[in-house]
Amino acid sequence: MTKNTKWEFIEKEIWIMTFGGAFQRANVYKEDASDRKRKNFRDEVKEYVCDLVEKYYSKVIDEEQHVRNIEELCDWASRKHGDILENGRLRIGVGQKIFNLYLKYLWCLNEIETPPHCPIDRTIVSIISKKSIKWTTLDDIDEYKNFNRKSQKEGKLEITGRMGIRNKDAMRYDSTVPLC
Repeated sequence: MTKNTKWEFIEKEIWIMTFGGAFQRANVYKEDASDRKRKNFRDEVKEYVCDLVEKYYSKVIDEEQHVRNIEELCDWASRKHGDILENGRLRIGVGQKIFNLYLKYLWCLNEIETPPHCPIDRTIVSIISKKSIKWTTLDDIDEYKNFNRKSQKEGKLEITGRMGIRNKDAMRYDSTVPLC
């Protein structure tokens, strides 16, 4: 198996895990969206995200550009595939999960520098906020930015040497959220 063939296999698996993690309990598609259109959507999202990664993530990227990339992904997907997306929109919460989770996998494989944000999900939300936020329905880029600022400001999360995020308020090791 050549290196290129191995990478294609790994990348296919990464995308399966990325979409699985981003779409679980998120009701991304309208009920009547065909399997063909869903596959086309995923294929085009992969291409769009890979283009962004190639363009911006070969070096450390600033947070402002990263947030713009997430917002542009959601806006692009909504314009292009709104006919199959629930409420005609790829929500910010789902878009950030797709983008940040894919970056996390690339980071774990030493393909990119440390990404600016970790993927926000229910576990991360429960560490940062007492307020119940359903990340799958989040569709406000300012709320997303504020959530990330709050997590950095309060210092509740830290990247650990074992490539995880530790909840600094918890006492036990099992409070670590693995990054890889």
